[in-house]
Order: sequence, then structure tokens, then C-alpha cells
Amino acid sequence: MGLIHSRRALLLVIGCLSGCKLIDQSTFRADPPPAPPPPPPPPPVPWGPPPLATIHPRPGLDLPAALRPAVLAARARKPDVAFEVAQTGVDTAAIVALDPAGRAVADALARLGVPRGRITLSMRVDAAAAPAEIRLYAQ
Repeated sequence: MGLIHSRRALLLVIGCLSGCKLIDQSTFRADPPPAPPPPPPPPPVPWGPPPLATIHPRPGLDLPAALRPAVLAARARKPDVAFEVAQTGVDTAAIVALDPAGRAVADALARLGVPRGRITLSMRVDAAAAPAEIRLYAQ
């Protein structure tokens, strides 16, 4: 009789255990861990090397005097240097308004002895260029 009771007790214990759940990580944390935050966006790509000079046109500005140090330094490093006069603004209207000033900078470079064939005029839209400005680059 004792053996029958022990078998019944064993079957009862096994039957009770079959409804049990094993313990794992989900027992202690029901929610999955939060997803890591997305990486930050990459920084904006710069146009290239920094300008030799940045000019904010205003009445009475002596352009040859303002440009002379930058032009002399660039020509000392590279005698056949070419210059880009970049009219830069937040939109095309701002850039077009700079056109006379950009041409004046090109003329000032020519008066400083830079051959006209080594001077180019360009226009660039740049959201960071407020107010509109003229940037002089060495090439």
C-alpha cells in the first residue's frame, strides 16, 4: 500500500510540475530592453578649404588695401596662383545683388597684378552666409 501511495504522490507532483514555467530573464523583465537611439546625423560637408578672405561689401571699403595681404601671401606660396571670387548668399537674389561688388573685387585683384586669366567669378548658395558675402579662394 505504501508503494501505491508513493506512486500516486509522484504522479501528482509530476502533474503539478508540468504546468510550471521555467525561470529565465523574461521572468524578471517582462518588457524587452529599449532599442538604442539612432546615431546622430553626420556633420555637413564643408565646401573645401577656408577662404583667404571674406569681404562684406560696404561703401568706402578700400578693396585693394583689404585684399593686398591675402594676395601677397598666396602669391608668395605659389607665384602662379589663381583666385576664385565667390559671391555667396542664402539665396539667388542675395547673390545677384552682390554681382557689382564681386566684379569690383575681381578688378581690385587685377590692380594688384593678378592676370585676368587667373581670376574667376562664381556664385554659391550657402545657408550660413547671412549676410551675403564675397569669399576669396586660392586655387
